[in-house]
Amino acid sequence: MKTAFYVTDCSASSAHLLRNWLAAQADESIRLTIVYPYDIEEGQPLTQNTLRPAKEEAQTLLKNWSTELAWTGTLLPETVLASQELALTIYLLIRSYSFWLVDDSTCIAQFSDILTKTSTQPCWLSALDVAHRNLEMAVC
Repeated sequence: MKTAFYVTDCSASSAHLLRNWLAAQADESIRLTIVYPYDIEEGQPLTQNTLRPAKEEAQTLLKNWSTELAWTGTLLPETVLASQELALTIYLLIRSYSFWLVDDSTCIAQFSDILTKTSTQPCWLSALDVAHRNLEMAVC
């Protein structure tokens, strides 16, 4: 079984890109981890009273976003208290995936060093992104 992960901002456009990619992979058996990084409000101390509502809000948002995918495969939604860059670094380093699904908001250059240390292959969600970036990457 192939494994993939995607770090989302839970926007409608990211759901659309991922839904299209998943539709093109209908014949593949894929375990997909969806990661939604979240944060507490700026200036707030990190306490149980500030963390709990932020985490609950992030989990609800990710759950609603995940249902928009309408995908029946194995989906593992996860939230993490981190910036998008930190979440990407953590997931690239501590877990092994076949593919990292990359959308147009991700800067691949800053993760190239990490990618050389893993077997994870970047995979653009749309061929249009590859044309704009002039990078050699898998278009799955």
